[in-house]
Amino acid sequence: MPRQEEESTGEGGYDAIAHWRDKVPSSVCRLFFRSRSAASTLITAGAITLAIATSAAAAPGDLDTSFGQGGHAIVQLNERCLNHCARFMGSYADALAVEGNGGIVLGGWESPGPAPGQPQAALARLDSDGTVDQSFAMIGPASRAAFRITHLYLLPAGDVLALGEAEDGRVGLERYSASGQLDPSFGSSGLRFLDTPPGTVQEARDAAGRIDVLARSATRIIAMRFLPSGALDRGFGVRGVSSLPTARQAEPIALTTVQGGGVVLAISIDGSSPAAATKLLVARLTPAGRLARWFGHGGFASVPIARPVPSAVIAVEPSQRIDVATGEDPGPGGDLVLLRYMRSGRLDRSFGIGGVAHGVIPGVEPSYGSVNARAITLDGRGDVIVAGERHFNRVDSRRGVGFLARYTPSGRDCSFGSAGVVSDSEVGAATATELEPDGRILIAGWSNNAFLAARYEGGGTPHTCAGEPHLPH
Repeated sequence: MPRQEEESTGEGGYDAIAHWRDKVPSSVCRLFFRSRSAASTLITAGAITLAIATSAAAAPGDLDTSFGQGGHAIVQLNERCLNHCARFMGSYADALAVEGNGGIVLGGWESPGPAPGQPQAALARLDSDGTVDQSFAMIGPASRAAFRITHLYLLPAGDVLALGEAEDGRVGLERYSASGQLDPSFGSSGLRFLDTPPGTVQEARDAAGRIDVLARSATRIIAMRFLPSGALDRGFGVRGVSSLPTARQAEPIALTTVQGGGVVLAISIDGSSPAAATKLLVARLTPAGRLARWFGHGGFASVPIARPVPSAVIAVEPSQRIDVATGEDPGPGGDLVLLRYMRSGRLDRSFGIGGVAHGVIPGVEPSYGSVNARAITLDGRGDVIVAGERHFNRVDSRRGVGFLARYTPSGRDCSFGSAGVVSDSEVGAATATELEPDGRILIAGWSNNAFLAARYEGGGTPHTCAGEPHLPH
């Protein structure tokens, strides 16, 4: 989705080679691999670990040190950043997909710099151990269209479908072969735009291949549904468009699909005065694109936290319970908040405290900025995983700290990290998360203006933090 870009706070840009030199310990041999495609040059660091013994078994939430370099794989796709990354330069991952063989596809965008300009879609593939797959064709800018990849989907034949947005807010799709080649038979040279208005903020693809879009059109918030062919689904709303009855100050912020064809979305409403707090609402649409009147109050449920940040992510469990992750900002820093709703739109009182679980980001100074939940998923047990960062900064800042949180059916999981939350100072932002078949947790995002993937241990024996109700797991 289009997001406001901010300048990097580092002075004089960022020296990528110096970063690698400083980060690689003396017990690791450093290797640099250079790969040239028609669009870009890539330098990244691989490492051969020299028989380093671990002193204790890894715990849930620990970095998987067998992945990349100490748990992180950092890939710079902007060749102009290899020696000096000036402001408005870099590459940023917003999506990932895990292949059946363990391969990891990262998608996002490149900011060409040195002045603000149109972002270009970027794509890369890692092997299961975090090293760059040199056989993957599209390492670096995936197309010269002004396009940001926000979601990746693996197709049955091994192809990759990339969903994203142009700078003007139009939603588009790109299709790649399993080897990373753009499919010239798809759309125009592999890229197809949908007929969406400027101001699109979220999009998602459902199990049937339909694309749901949340946008603002003039003074209205609208949800749109497109068929796999790219045509509007005329069985949804009014000829493919559903308008929501909301206040003028309302802004769309999040959307997810529901098994069976429904949609759950979130909107924020700015206070009517500088002293008034922002409010969040959750809404549910039926498969026909109408408000589900049985949900909450006439289709809307309130988010009962005092000062929510105007961003959220949503997951719908198989039981139809709805998990909404956001941040609360009562002052400097703020909390990570997960709310759980029943199918009816009422808060699930068996979760957290009255349906709400608060968490803090460990190891982060109170003067840092807001908590931003960016991604949410469920593991094989149905536990909720949330990823994001503290300190909103679209172009990376060394002050940003990524986090990963896990929740049991009752609340925060105290077997995971510190009171259910892991912070990672190497991660400037965590924007996507996926579970591997063995339960390990992957995130994608960026670090120091470069693509980042990181892998953390999952599993263990979850237990709910003290002070929250305990239900059978």
